[in-house]
Amino acid sequence: MGDEYIEFVYGLKCGISEQKIRRDAYAFLDHLESLTEDEDNHFSRADVKDALRALKGDRKRLSTIASREWIEDNTKVTIPANKRNYRKQEAHLYLARRKKEDMKVIGEVVKEGRPTAERTVREWQESHPAGKKADCIRETGLAKHTVYKWWK
Repeated sequence: MGDEYIEFVYGLKCGISEQKIRRDAYAFLDHLESLTEDEDNHFSRADVKDALRALKGDRKRLSTIASREWIEDNTKVTIPANKRNYRKQEAHLYLARRKKEDMKVIGEVVKEGRPTAERTVREWQESHPAGKKADCIRETGLAKHTVYKWWK
């Protein structure tokens, strides 16, 4: 596996959809080409196509081969470790959720994740009383069917 494929494998490890990896791969083409040190080995569209073809192979194997440290060693990309205070993810998330529940008990305002699509559409409509569905779709980035579902 060539070094030019590593960034895409990392996207796969992070659970990013193949469609988004494909879109980003072509978007970062110029940046990756700017990292070229060997004049006989430029980064091209053909490399992107090869990398995307490699992702269609054995995903589990690709994901286990490429640890965060291995990717850092083989690319110019620094990937900071998740800060969990030396706890496993399960324990870290348990404590974070427990803290959130405790904050609610004492009356502190706690964010409850990202806003729902319904709320996003409603708020957009309130701030744009004469707005059109097409404008809402364009400005919010929501899917057409989602805006149509919640439009009033």
